[in-house]
Amino acid sequence: MEISMPKIRVGVLRGGISPEYDVSLQTGGTILEHLVGELSDKYKPVDLLITKDGLWHMNGAPVSIEKIHQNVDVVWNALHGTYGEDGRAVAILRKFGIPYTGSDGMPAVSALHKGLAKEFFLMHGIKTPLHETAIAPIGEFSDWEIHDIARAKAREIFAKIPPSWVIKSLKGGSPLGIIIAKTFTELEDTLFTLFKNKKDLIVEEFIEGRQITSGVIEHYRGQRHYALLPQDLSGEGVISKFSSGEREEIENLAQKIHQAFGLRHYSRSKFIIHPRKGIYTIETKALPEITGNTAISHSLESVGATLHHFIDHVIKLALDKK
Repeated sequence: MEISMPKIRVGVLRGGISPEYDVSLQTGGTILEHLVGELSDKYKPVDLLITKDGLWHMNGAPVSIEKIHQNVDVVWNALHGTYGEDGRAVAILRKFGIPYTGSDGMPAVSALHKGLAKEFFLMHGIKTPLHETAIAPIGEFSDWEIHDIARAKAREIFAKIPPSWVIKSLKGGSPLGIIIAKTFTELEDTLFTLFKNKKDLIVEEFIEGRQITSGVIEHYRGQRHYALLPQDLSGEGVISKFSSGEREEIENLAQKIHQAFGLRHYSRSKFIIHPRKGIYTIETKALPEITGNTAISHSLESVGATLHHFIDHVIKLALDKK
């Protein structure tokens, strides 16, 4: 008589309190879809949802955090941005001894905070655009006072970084979008508007060129850090028009960044190839988005792999505590 092994209970942690709530739902939904599909013979999915106000639910019902560890063997961390990548969710899982996918707290925080990430890039000799943080004033200020603060910061940036400028959220994804200011007036006006809304920012030198991404998977295909084929974010599919030297440099950079930050299991980094100045590193994601139409899934397909193979592999890494 054949004895079947009990299924591994995989909690998929998604939602959360950050502006990236909807993206997290999509990533978590993708993981759940594969757990009930191609991987259903070995895994039992447990839907762990954190609402926007921070309440935890398990399979649709409110639940205390203390009870979750009794119902899961491992957790797939599909939370993006605040709470998921700032160490708080990971600290809870670690407190109850629950294995989890993805990076630990401090490495993830360093990638999430664009200012810290830039310092890491520079520390490890990785070329990145000129940049300056722009912190919103704390406290109550009149519009005139905020305008003066924005103007002073704009002058400081103008003196250090030539136009044009790319303006983004300092932490996490970019719920406000990426704004490009081409003149001093546009820079000043943008800082004023975002400072009024208490937004902390990073302002970067605008680099013209192709936007590229490359992912890294640990302990994959016989490599400690396996670099997925680079993909052109401005086109379809993996890049076909780039030199072997460019491809090798991008893959080496993705591996170097993953190791420098101390990231775990998988990551994705973004680059720009300038036609004359070479390759600039823009950012890295400790917990990149995962759906059937994201860079990681396309890159997996290009090397003959699938999302469900990737999901299975990462869960095994978490259970092995690698």
